[in-house]
Amino acid sequence: MTESFWEAVTAVADKHKLAVARDTHYDALNAELYWWSGTTRHAIDLQPYPDGRLQILYLRTRYRFPSRLVAWAGDWLPMFSRRLPAERQVLAELEAPWSSDQVDALISSTLRTNR
Repeated sequence: MTESFWEAVTAVADKHKLAVARDTHYDALNAELYWWSGTTRHAIDLQPYPDGRLQILYLRTRYRFPSRLVAWAGDWLPMFSRRLPAERQVLAELEAPWSSDQVDALISSTLRTNR
């Protein structure tokens, strides 16, 4: 792999105009590229592993009003529970060495289906 994980993530996010969240669950060192459509938060979770693999998941969480406030509270207030079920779909598990082109192709396909 000639590029770092974060370089690949930011390049793909910039290309598709997606927001990026880092380390979204504990110390997993993952990244989420996310966007909203109405009261639904869509996310593509990229989880690198020490052996070089990269797991890519698609997550969809449907909120009731006020959706973004509830999502923000769940992210930033430790005692706030937002226990909403997220639909999860494994998009790929790429073996090392993977490239940002592979990641971009998966994300482009997911965006065409879910945007």
